[in-house]
Amino acid sequence: METESGAEFISEAHVRHIMRYVQARDWLPHNYRVWDAACGTGYGTRILSKKFSQIQGFDFNQEAITEAKSYGGDFHHVDFLTDTFFLICQGSKTEAIV
Repeated sequence: METESGAEFISEAHVRHIMRYVQARDWLPHNYRVWDAACGTGYGTRILSKKFSQIQGFDFNQEAITEAKSYGGDFHHVDFLTDTFFLICQGSKTEAIV
């Protein structure tokens, strides 16, 4: 969203949402395997990826996952998945779900 002057406006709710990811990143031990449930386009997953060596972002919205995968950068340790969430929950291990 932009203001009348063309400057980008970030809502307080958006800032609080981002801060939850920052807090999780800062509070959890670096060796945790982390799942980002309902990751959407993955901006929070990318915040978490700066600390953790294994991240899986899940969302049921295929368009959001496609967009998350389209971002460049060094995300070789990040997986974005859609309809496989419950299958992974049955056999995969994680220490934290954000």
